[in-house]
Amino acid sequence: MKMKKLFLTGMFMIAVMPGMLIAQNLTITQIDSGRLLETSRIDCFLSLTDKEGIPLTTIDPGEIRIQHEKQGGMSPAEILSIVKNGASDTAMTFLLVIDNSGSMYDPVGHGEQGSRMEHALKAVYAFLDEIKSSKARVGAAVFNTRYTLLSKPVKDIMAVEEALKRITKPDKKESYTELYYAITRAADDLSRYRGRKAVILLSDGENYPYFKKSGKPNPETGTALYKPEDSLDRLIKDGITLYGINFSLKKDPSLSRISVESGGTVFDALT
Repeated sequence: MKMKKLFLTGMFMIAVMPGMLIAQNLTITQIDSGRLLETSRIDCFLSLTDKEGIPLTTIDPGEIRIQHEKQGGMSPAEILSIVKNGASDTAMTFLLVIDNSGSMYDPVGHGEQGSRMEHALKAVYAFLDEIKSSKARVGAAVFNTRYTLLSKPVKDIMAVEEALKRITKPDKKESYTELYYAITRAADDLSRYRGRKAVILLSDGENYPYFKKSGKPNPETGTALYKPEDSLDRLIKDGITLYGINFSLKKDPSLSRISVESGGTVFDALT
């Protein structure tokens, strides 16, 4: 029987059979082996949408096959259950990472009032309001020349909202954009949590590292220059998905690649 979709990631191969004709896009967003030693189970998180990008509401378990790599080739793996995100007994963990560089305080433009930061925070508060009734954990961090964790991931959404009030406009020395360093640090902060994990990055521009642009050592990273591969390697190692939200027409050339290869994507807030 010919398979409709086939994806290979690490030790796993996942196939959607022809019966699921309306399924057009299958993305492996994360593989979590945190319960492997305890229960001999591995959680595999998938995003399955139709050709318009709309998530499927019903899935026939019989139309999905999983194989894992063993010595001598691929071997079928038993699917113990298929559960939609909202019904899962594992809390999802988000870390909101907000660009607090100088340019985020520029007018957003495009016929809109307010600064890019005001629009970013508006999006953040809307997201927090939407998930208040869920089991999700949420944390928040900001970055510019430095990276600062404002709140570790918690279920107390009000505590996160209070932490966001500490965001202030940086001075000139703190106004750079250490994008790849921030993603790497965010992945490190999420690495200790089990289950589905995602970084949501809100930014308006490209990586603009302090040492490279000023010629002086960064107060946190010294002369180290973080590359896109550093961010991607850490995300993949810890099974973390990156979603980017862009607040400018200028985009970082590597952010989309990092997001997609980690199982996420980048959205344009101004379109």
